[in-house]
Amino acid sequence: MEKTVLIVDDEESIRFAFKSFLSRQNYTVFEARDFNRALEMISSQTMDVVFSDIVLNEYNGIDLLRHVKEQRLDCVVIMITGQPDVETASQAVRLGAFDYLVKPIDKEMILKTTKMAFDFKTLTDEKIKIRRENIHIRTNLEAVFRSVNEGIISLDREAKIVNANSRMIDLSGIPAHDLINKHLSEIRHRSLLFETKPFKAILEGQESPSFQTCCRIADDVKGDKTLVLNSASLVDKDGPSIGTVVTIRDETRLTALETQLKERYRFHKLIGKSQKMQHIYQLIESLSNVDTTVLITGESGTGKELVAGAIHHNGTKAIHPFVCLNCSALSENLLESELFGHVKGAFTSAVGNRAGRFQKAQNGSIFLDEIGDVSPAIQLKLLRVLQEKKFERVGDATPLDSNVRVIAATNKDLKALIHKGLFREDLYYRLKVVELRIPPLRERSEDIPLLTEHFIDHFNSKFNRRIKEVTHEVLDLFMKYSWPGNVRELEHAIEHAFVLCSGFTISLAHLPLDIVQSREKTECCILKASPMSDDQIVRALEEARWNKTRAAKALGICRQTLYRRMKKNGLV
Repeated sequence: MEKTVLIVDDEESIRFAFKSFLSRQNYTVFEARDFNRALEMISSQTMDVVFSDIVLNEYNGIDLLRHVKEQRLDCVVIMITGQPDVETASQAVRLGAFDYLVKPIDKEMILKTTKMAFDFKTLTDEKIKIRRENIHIRTNLEAVFRSVNEGIISLDREAKIVNANSRMIDLSGIPAHDLINKHLSEIRHRSLLFETKPFKAILEGQESPSFQTCCRIADDVKGDKTLVLNSASLVDKDGPSIGTVVTIRDETRLTALETQLKERYRFHKLIGKSQKMQHIYQLIESLSNVDTTVLITGESGTGKELVAGAIHHNGTKAIHPFVCLNCSALSENLLESELFGHVKGAFTSAVGNRAGRFQKAQNGSIFLDEIGDVSPAIQLKLLRVLQEKKFERVGDATPLDSNVRVIAATNKDLKALIHKGLFREDLYYRLKVVELRIPPLRERSEDIPLLTEHFIDHFNSKFNRRIKEVTHEVLDLFMKYSWPGNVRELEHAIEHAFVLCSGFTISLAHLPLDIVQSREKTECCILKASPMSDDQIVRALEEARWNKTRAAKALGICRQTLYRRMKKNGLV
């Protein structure tokens, strides 16, 4: 790299001597005989070192030195003079001259001073470079601080707040002038944010409080916030910690969206994200403000009563009674009395008047489960209630008005019962103004993980347990199992597992035996669907060294099926 030196002196002999000495040391030397020429040269070309005589006709070297400093030129200035005085020397040093030399100047002094000036410039340039890099880094950091949506706060080893971005100030609710350069203990009481785990760890003097935590901050003015806090030690290049940085991410909106999503997956007490369940949710919402009769169909255990409850509680009758009755649980006489009530003396045990379910449900809804099991006589009375909105109590001929929404449910094929003469066709069409078919669990298997999670939470609360999850094998079995008992069977299976499980994870060993064995039965059916030759069986056995379990696994069948095939073909 070229090293440039400018000699400013009105004496040509001085300029020649300097140039001769310095050129031999590989310095590039320029000359100027007066102030103006010197200004031109330092303005047009970078000079590393400038030797300037103090006396320069109308201007002097002090003026040149002052110009260099005012223009912030990156060069070292050395003053030379033949008429030294204390005032001029002190002025030169005060203005930033590197050295002050008195003529005559010998060769060794010129070379030594020049070398010292270049060493000084190298050091100064390095300091400037580092300072500029620091400014650049700080500018970038400040830009990051300003632009990120997360709150960022840094503290030194003594828990004094060094810096905080505007997002952090907004989250804490404390103005910048009351936050920066304050000890954490001074401002802790002013924001619940500083009562959270990371800041407590800092105050307690933990060496490396590095962790992530989620917390909920109550705020009556701005509303509650859900925050995720990450803290980490600030470590310098030599290793020791110089402080802590904490970042705060506001996940209030994300949490609200997740809650809304879960609410859509959980409609009243119904749980499911499948397309079929979403369709049912939409139908229930459509029925909310329409006072019409609804027929709910579906297999046993699918949750028909929950659907009926959702229809009632989501509608205009929600403030009125919701009365349920299982029609298959009572004989015809008892069912009539239960539905419509009776008066005193209507039958032997009728010692007083008793309101029936229709009276109790007045202005609300009545849910008639297992409607396909009622007798023809009861069917006729129900038909009258639906047509005329009137009914009579047992033992009383006075008709009573009924303002009740009827929701009926069945797991039977009512059309088949009509063909057999067991169910009235006119009642069927009165009930089936709107039909809701609840899909069996096997048709909405994507809802099984949600239901499993729900029942685990339910039984943890009920039994005061802390079971967290099921194994992958259990969930895989749940997804493949046909669930003939539907959601009710899944609930009972998980309750069964809670009884047997003493840890935190439900495994296959905790499930009912019939569900676990169903997997083996399924595996054993593979052979029927995909027959294989004796050669295939023998080859699998040989590769497994006649280990039947390994051979059966390689063939994709169960061990019992392999043994039967071996026995049938004389291989055992």
